[in-house]
Amino acid sequence: MGYGIEVKCKKCKFKQMYRLGVGMMFPRVYQRIVEAVRNGEYGEEWKKFFEENTSAAIMAEQRLYQCSSCNHLEQDYDLSLYCNKNGTPPEHDYWPHWCDFDHEYEFIKSYIHKCPKCSSRMHKVKDFENAKLPCPKCGSDLKIDDGICWD
Repeated sequence: MGYGIEVKCKKCKFKQMYRLGVGMMFPRVYQRIVEAVRNGEYGEEWKKFFEENTSAAIMAEQRLYQCSSCNHLEQDYDLSLYCNKNGTPPEHDYWPHWCDFDHEYEFIKSYIHKCPKCSSRMHKVKDFENAKLPCPKCGSDLKIDDGICWD
């Protein structure tokens, strides 16, 4: 089940909701992302990795990213690369979200997300409780509220 957060700026009234994590459609989403990787839509490095590694996997959960230059916020797929530690390929053409990335898979590399507004590098927002996110409109600190679950 996914979770939602809402970010708000008290100064300029910027407000946005983000749906993060995974929902019940995750196997289909994962399959579409793997097809896009194999078609080169995420670059030659990711395409080559999937061609050369039968145990390749990709993190397809929705995450929140913020631009380091213009503070733009963007919800996007994580897209980090992993390999099964025992070298066996996934059992299915899709990746069920209940598999354990932390214990069964080895992290290989993070995908570099680029800002759609200014092309600078975006960074994953990791700790929502302690995050100090500047507002993309005025630069003031955003307030982060959570509280929804989605599927």
